[in-house]
Amino acid sequence: MPCGRSQTKPRHTEQSGEPLMPHIMERIAQLLEGGERLALATILHQDGSTPRTAGARMFVTADGRSEGTIGGGLAEAMAQRLGRELLAGKNDAQAELLNVDMSSSKPSDMDMICGGSLEAYVEVLEPKPETVAVFAACADAIRQGRTALFATRLPGGKARPTHCALDPATPEQGGTCDGALPDSVDASKILDAAQNGTWVVTAPAAGGERWFVETLSPPDTVYLFGAGHVAQTTAVVAAQADFRVTVLDDRPEFANRERYPDAHRIIVLDSFEGIFQSPEMANDRIAENSYLVIVTRGHSHDGLVLRQALATGAGYVGMIGSSSKRETIYQAMREDGYTDDDLARVHSPIGLSIGAQTPGEIAVSIVAELVQHRRQND
Repeated sequence: MPCGRSQTKPRHTEQSGEPLMPHIMERIAQLLEGGERLALATILHQDGSTPRTAGARMFVTADGRSEGTIGGGLAEAMAQRLGRELLAGKNDAQAELLNVDMSSSKPSDMDMICGGSLEAYVEVLEPKPETVAVFAACADAIRQGRTALFATRLPGGKARPTHCALDPATPEQGGTCDGALPDSVDASKILDAAQNGTWVVTAPAAGGERWFVETLSPPDTVYLFGAGHVAQTTAVVAAQADFRVTVLDDRPEFANRERYPDAHRIIVLDSFEGIFQSPEMANDRIAENSYLVIVTRGHSHDGLVLRQALATGAGYVGMIGSSSKRETIYQAMREDGYTDDDLARVHSPIGLSIGAQTPGEIAVSIVAELVQHRRQND
């Protein structure tokens, strides 16, 4: 046991807290549950070069607040304006399609010269029980690390917007919907369309209705092993880059909510042994969307965590330190039977090579490498 630790102290403790940057679907669920009306803008598809792609979304409230982004510039301003108009009762409409041409060559349209075009769907979300239930189902799936399908019926005829949250594991149950699906569109067809990569689905037998179907995958999670000064700044930058952040350390004076307000979870360890077998990690599925960042306070802890990390299915494993420190740890691991193929999984020295020296610069280099890995695997 480390010095000064009580023999009766639990092996691990976890500090929970509301994250500063919840997933936008979680944020929408929170506001709807609180009785707020929202206007949600979602990019359906794009042609050519645009700042954001299909599935990017933002919302605006009746008092003008907005969260999320569909790329900024005039396109976002147009969506915000249309959202406010819909909330104010423009033409009694509940939803409209917004087409934005970003190929203008006029000097006055400098934020519109990406060269492409996009179609966005702007809709009013009322805090009705059925709508709250759908977004709450999506939010729950995201929090629990499960994949869900989110389907939206697009404007057409007299049909009002309909949303469905579908569980891919039980498509025959129809998921959770605010209203019945048309007879010609069942959950299994929506599931098949999403898995085949089709986002906008047309149902000819239902009068040509269009459905926007998207897969909401479990969030990418950064696990920071170590809670020192580099981890502290990395947590901030990673959260800003839309990663969920879990901080793990055996020092409660370092791993706490005051030092890590951006972290989604903080786990105080009794030691760095048996991390992934701890009760607090029992429900964590370490997979392709898991990023293990090893930034502990010493060689021995780094090596101990690295050995455990390589036994997982994490998509990214990185360890801080110089090349000489890395080789010292690698040599000891080779003597214990680790192969060069095993060690080739490790990004070390961690981060993109940008000459980083300060904790802030190192954090930028680390998160830049995480983003690069994420985008290369999209």
